[in-house]
Formats: sequence, C-alpha cells, structure tokens
Amino acid sequence: MVARSPERPAPPGPARLGGGRPLLYPVPAADLPAPLRARATPGARFAGAVFPLTLPPVRRGERFAGARLTVDLRHPDPVRALAVHADAGEFGLPPDGDPTTPIGWRARCALAGRLRPVHRAAIADGAGTSRFGWRFTDHRAAPDLPRELAGHALLEIPESVSTLLGFLSVEVSLTGGPRPGPLRPRRFSVPVPVSPAPAPATLLWLAAAPGPHATGTGTGRYGVAVAEVLARIARGCGLGARRVLPAPDGARFAALPVDTDVAGLAAALTTAVPHAPDERIRFALHRTLAAGTAPAGDALTTLLEAAAVRSALAEHRDATFALVVPDALFRDAIAGGDGPPDPAAFRRITADGGGHAWLYLRRPGLPG
Repeated sequence: MVARSPERPAPPGPARLGGGRPLLYPVPAADLPAPLRARATPGARFAGAVFPLTLPPVRRGERFAGARLTVDLRHPDPVRALAVHADAGEFGLPPDGDPTTPIGWRARCALAGRLRPVHRAAIADGAGTSRFGWRFTDHRAAPDLPRELAGHALLEIPESVSTLLGFLSVEVSLTGGPRPGPLRPRRFSVPVPVSPAPAPATLLWLAAAPGPHATGTGTGRYGVAVAEVLARIARGCGLGARRVLPAPDGARFAALPVDTDVAGLAAALTTAVPHAPDERIRFALHRTLAAGTAPAGDALTTLLEAAAVRSALAEHRDATFALVVPDALFRDAIAGGDGPPDPAAFRRITADGGGHAWLYLRRPGLPG
C-alpha cells in the first residue's frame, strides 16, 4: 500500500476561473419545478448560471485533491440562488442521454457543450442565499480531479437588476505541492439575459416489469400481475389514456398524460401492488422532452435493469415492489411531498450509465 502525501492548500495564483465570468441563460417561471415555483418571489426573473473553474496543470508528483468554488453576489436588491445543483442530473441533464426538463434543455442549447454532464458530483450549499458554492473532492474510484469543473445554480433576480454583479473565489488543495499564496476573489459583471424561447413539451413515461427472479415472458402469471396492477390504477391516475409500447421480458411501457400527478401515481402504485413476495414488480418513471432523440424505452429499460435495483431486490427478498425515479423527476415531483411513499424512504443510487436515480422498496412492516 502506498501512503498518500498529506494534502495541502495549493497556491491559487495559476488557477483561472473560466475568464472569471459566469454563463447565464434565461428561464421563464413556467419552467421552474413546482417546489421551486412555490418558493419563488412573485414578479422576479430567473436565470440558469454556470460558474466554470479551470485548474492549472500540476507538476510531476502533485495532484489536486479538492477544490472549493464560492460565488458571492453583491446587489442592493437581493439576488439569490433559488437552487444550487450538485450535478447536472439534478436539473435534467443526465450524463448519457437527452435533457429531461425544460431547464436542462435550455442549458444544453445555451451553453453549447460548455456544461458537460459529468459523473462526479459536488457538494453544494447556499441555496436560498446570495453566497453559495460547490466543493469538489477526489475519491477512490477517480482519485484525480478533472481540470474542467463547473457549478450550476438557478438564480432569482429582481426586475430592477439588469447586470449580475459579484465575486468568484477558489480554494484548491493538492498532494505533494507547495504551501499557498494569498487568494484574491475575482469580480464579475454579466448582463442578465431576457426573452427565453419556448421550450419543448414534457412527456411522462411509466414502465412495469416482473421482479428479476420471476419466470416467463409476460404471458404467464407474472405478466398478468403487471397488467392487473396497471389496470387497477388506470382510472384514478389517468392511465386510461396510456399508450402501451412493446417491451421485452414481460415489461410494459406506457406514455402518460402530461398533467399526470406524479406523486399521486407513485402513491397509487404502492397500494396496488400484490403483497405476495413471489409476485414482485418493478416500476420506473421517466420524463422526456418532445424534442428528444433517444427512445424513452431505452431509458426506462436502463432504470428497470439497473444493477443497483437488482442488487437491492436480491438482498431484500421480502420486498414486493420497487420504484425507480430519475434524479430530476424525484426532486421536482416527489421529494417535497409527504407520501406515500415517504420521500425519506427513497435512497439515491447510481444508475447504469453514471446518472443518479432514487429507489424505493416496499417491504412488509416498514413505513412509507
């Protein structure tokens, strides 16, 4: 085993912060997720903001172990971060697919590749305030920080503010490097964008499949169980308007009405599943945009067949029901509610392809 060199703060002088300017794009209030729209100030404008950080090359024997990027907005009329995102998947830019939210679509269009969905998440803080930031750290799976880092936030801006003003500062630590010199925050001044273009329509999808240890291809008892659950909740959740798509291994995909109550659908699923352990069913919810190019079935299959889902069901043989929801959809439609299922009963997993999702298992005797 090779001992790691002690981490030391690195001299900030050679680090450059993407020219010191955040990249802004306008976001209409209608594009905000319902939880954020409820917390927003009436009459305010909104903008997505990317704050880039480029780390300098290091000498042989040195490497970056961490970086902290801090934004300090300075306005007489308060400008605040309505949301600070730890990674792009949280607002609808998965690392391996098309945008799944209007905000993700706007970010993709406006930034033209300057915001790359990465597998490394930051630790974000400061939501609801004018001082916020991100902490990037190394980890065993990928011990070297990439040189190109960025933080994304959704800003609430009063009508009186036409130029975003503030300071960017960075602190970095490295192994095997010299001690730091003084750090000087970098001032920025960026015009606030206006006139957002219309975003594509949102589409909602549901997938259901027998548990991974079931037998048959959908024509036997397990396929019947899936069909019965969907039929049981169809009238109350608007699934009568669903469009069923062909799918392998007994799975059934359905396009749902745009105005489907996602939290209500999740609650209906939890009460409609069979309670016999040998009739376990997996469900996945997914959201796409009409302008997307990736088939919804591919994303749904990825969620249903994720290794983390199969492992959880193999570990908990008493679980009769599994629900998988992508990161952005969970945060927008389920996280702020009170269930059922209880949002606290979901756990965040890494889905196949590197994105994040949330998994709920229904087990006898457990709340939620």
